[in-house]
Amino acid sequence: MCYDKTKWYEAREAIVKGSIVMPKYCVTGADYQYSGDWLETTDNFVIPDLPRVIRLPNGELIELSDESLTYDFSLNAEQGTHCFMQFFVLCKNMKKTAGMGDTISSSGWIYHEPKPAPLT
Repeated sequence: MCYDKTKWYEAREAIVKGSIVMPKYCVTGADYQYSGDWLETTDNFVIPDLPRVIRLPNGELIELSDESLTYDFSLNAEQGTHCFMQFFVLCKNMKKTAGMGDTISSSGWIYHEPKPAPLT
């Protein structure tokens, strides 16, 4: 999720909350009743091997680690474009995939708060 820092608050919370939607969605679909304990369902998920480095369009390298699935970076610092990138856990047994990407994206936007427009 990339955004203009002058118009939006930080997106870390939004991207993390957007990623949380996916496991709930794919475990058993819309009728899934989350018990409050993610450990009950971990056997249905796997964290894929991550690349060690990602090269951005500007040539900058982002080093990844096994300690985090969320990374932030400036894509164009002069224009104020900042980005958050989130790796997702994978479902071993999905009920369906249709609409999952839209659900993740829209959840991220729901939680990404715009800054108030300046008064003129």
